[in-house]
Amino acid sequence: MKDEEIARLQKLLDKDICHCHLETGKDNLYIRTEVFHGADSALVEIAEKHTYITRIERTGTDTVSGTAPSS
Repeated sequence: MKDEEIARLQKLLDKDICHCHLETGKDNLYIRTEVFHGADSALVEIAEKHTYITRIERTGTDTVSGTAPSS
C-alpha cells in the first residue's frame, strides 16, 4: 500500500466509518466486508483466493453461501 492509501484509511478509521481487525483461526486470505444504509445491509466474504466469494448476504438473507475449495 502507498502512504496516501494508508493515510486515507486512517482517516476513515478515525471517523468511525469503517473498522479493521484481524480474524484469528481463518485462512491466509480472509476478507469480510459489511456495509449499511438505513435498514439495508450487505455482507461479502472472500476466502483462500481473491476470486472465491464464499458468502453474500443482503439484509440478513444469504444469497450465496459455500466453502472454499481445497487447493
